[in-house]
Amino acid sequence: MELYNENRESYLRLQTLFQNHNLVGLDQLTGTGKTCIAIKWVEDNQDSNFLIITPDYPCAYSYHKNIEGNNAYYMTYNKLS
Repeated sequence: MELYNENRESYLRLQTLFQNHNLVGLDQLTGTGKTCIAIKWVEDNQDSNFLIITPDYPCAYSYHKNIEGNNAYYMTYNKLS
């Protein structure tokens, strides 16, 4: 997945965070490309496994249909409680 210019800065910030932490979150406003950034990250890191937590199944499906590879697992917020 190709990122828009405005998403590249967030992607680089994610790279820096993952150098020091095993667990990070991407907290941005609605419609700012969080899904695209996350999909790009998962695709670029095929040697790692990822848990993607979404509010509902349609959101999880939007990740699933766009991520190439088998290194992502999906869960809704409800499953956490």
